[in-house]
Amino acid sequence: MRNFRITWSSWLPKAISSSFQLQIVHGLKRWILDFQSFEMDKAKIWLNSLRPRSIRTWTDLQAEFLKKFFPTHRTNGLKRQISNFLAKENEKFYECWERYMEAINACPHHGFDTWLLVSYFYDGMSSSMKQLLKTMCGGDFMSKNLEEAMDFLSYVAEVSRGWDEPNKGEVGKMKSQPNAFNAKAGMYTLNEDVDMKAKICNYDKKIGGARTEKDA
Repeated sequence: MRNFRITWSSWLPKAISSSFQLQIVHGLKRWILDFQSFEMDKAKIWLNSLRPRSIRTWTDLQAEFLKKFFPTHRTNGLKRQISNFLAKENEKFYECWERYMEAINACPHHGFDTWLLVSYFYDGMSSSMKQLLKTMCGGDFMSKNLEEAMDFLSYVAEVSRGWDEPNKGEVGKMKSQPNAFNAKAGMYTLNEDVDMKAKICNYDKKIGGARTEKDA
């Protein structure tokens, strides 16, 4: 977090039972970091407002935190942004993926399994995005295992960002370096054959042209 440069031991609230302070402080630091839009000062004020020794376990703290800052109606609204996610008209793949990840990060306690997160995004993609995904993975994307699918979506977003406004110098460099596009841990590698690259890039351009003609 932006304002995370504080000494936690200097403001341990009386609400936290001394026997659980270390466990709770470590958990709180980790959890609040997940809520990227959350302000540290709010957490400090809130913790100090709790009844003395009312927090005895990490579960107690989680429950109180969510009740205060993420009541049911707010949590449900944030979860709907994930489960009802839809690509915007003319949205690029990487823009769509980044917006989806923002929705997930805004509600780290969403409780959705990975297969649901993959399914929600896939169902919300445009038909052209699905076709691009199928082309790049060389088959049925939904047949991938869960972790592999999430990694591949992130990878496609990274590659599509590079296609948006390619730098000529970088394009020349890519042709001379066979493994310019590698996914995390080397799991995925695009065929670096120049003709194959041209086909994929032309496909992407055709999608954009088709959208323009449709809008005209």
